Amino acid sequence: LDGKEIFKQDNAGKLTGAADRFGAKVTKGRHWISVAVELAKTPNFQMRFRRRSESVAHETLLSQALTRSGSTRRGRDLFFNLEKSTCIRCHRMNDLGGEIGPDLTGVGGRFSRVHLVESILQPNRHIPNGYRMVVVTLQNDAAVVGVKREETETTLRLGMLDGKLLNLRKDRIKEITSSPISLMPSGLEKL
Repeated sequence: LDGKEIFKQDNAGKLTGAADRFGAKVTKGRHWISVAVELAKTPNFQMRFRRRSESVAHETLLSQALTRSGSTRRGRDLFFNLEKSTCIRCHRMNDLGGEIGPDLTGVGGRFSRVHLVESILQPNRHIPNGYRMVVVTLQNDAAVVGVKREETETTLRLGMLDGKLLNLRKDRIKEITSSPISLMPSGLEKL
């Protein structure tokens, strides 16, 4: 990076994913990256960039999740256990669960592992289209927070944090503003 070596893989072989990750600090401005490959055959090379996590603890958890194999059974049990997690209140999987957040059926085939882990550790990092939280200010100045699920000429239906739907008459609404915060709470990894 900018003429300084930041990563070297001495034993050429199949890329293993998480083990081939490395970090580098990049400041604002232009930079250049050069890659030297010493192979007899055409190399299979790819590069992706990502911002570091908000905290060292999150970066550690991310690293652990990427270098260890997971358990589908334990993940499923946790997803459906309302005492240990709240996932099923808002998310749907295999026709079970809520409809506030994105449907997670087959999510492992649609997104990379790093994206999925980051989405749990930092829900505000990337909020999918159609799931951005809104703050609805009513005529009496009370505020209601949720995700727009359905809108007609006369009503607005919001998905709430508890997984329930709330119908509001539009004649009671003073203002609707978009929020940069996800309805999915932070700190779920602590559960």
